[in-house]
Amino acid sequence: MIGTLLTSIKLGTDISSIVVYGLVVALFAALISSPLFQKFLGSRLPFKWVPVPSAVG
Repeated sequence: MIGTLLTSIKLGTDISSIVVYGLVVALFAALISSPLFQKFLGSRLPFKWVPVPSAVG
């Protein structure tokens, strides 16, 4: 948070605009990196299916 505040002061901008732009960039980075992570590392990571418990008592 201190780095954000110092950057805001140095650039002379509003801190809320820096936070909003940071959230937008983080959202796009997550949307792009998640499928790439699944594609490249998904087949290399061990995965074990867990049976879903039935609701029938």
